[in-house]
Amino acid sequence: MSKDNTCFAEKRTLRKNLATAIETNGRLILETHGGNGTLWNSCYAGETAGVVFEHNPKKAEILALQRPGWLVINSDVVGALKAGACDFMPFTWLDIDAYGDPWPTIEALFEPPRVLGRTCTLVVTDGLLTRLRLDNGWGIKSLASHVGWLEIFRRRGYLEACRFICERIVAPAGYAIADSGGCYAGPAKRMTLWYARLTRSGGEA
Repeated sequence: MSKDNTCFAEKRTLRKNLATAIETNGRLILETHGGNGTLWNSCYAGETAGVVFEHNPKKAEILALQRPGWLVINSDVVGALKAGACDFMPFTWLDIDAYGDPWPTIEALFEPPRVLGRTCTLVVTDGLLTRLRLDNGWGIKSLASHVGWLEIFRRRGYLEACRFICERIVAPAGYAIADSGGCYAGPAKRMTLWYARLTRSGGEA
């Protein structure tokens, strides 16, 4: 089974339910891991503008043909964001379909001087749960600085830990989590699908 299809129904449902629950007219979308474009085709095909990253050149070509009005960036997303890519594009919908560790991407998105929308929806595919179950969280470098998350994971589960970590990342950029949630999905429930709706205090939309 390809990565694009693993727990795909649950990923699509999460995004569609979120889009129904909140105002999405005029949203500016960033897809950090475009893949073969399966999510775009099911969830974002009506969106005429946005930005998508994809490190695989052949897949990036597919994405460019699929969505001619979008900016397609053939690059590693974390490196490109840290180098300043899209710094002043006020994204309001961040789709992080990472499959592995999403946290380096999330941290890069909220590093200054990046300016995102005053309200912002973060929707994430997180593949860390298998590793967490194997070694109980030890050795995950991207989480080493977030003291306290491991205790929350052990006592209350990974979804609660995700909210805790997300809060620590977005707070320095002026954001608070207005709402969050998610589910475990895929074979053996090894994938964590979660979202956070963020609001920034003050500033422009």
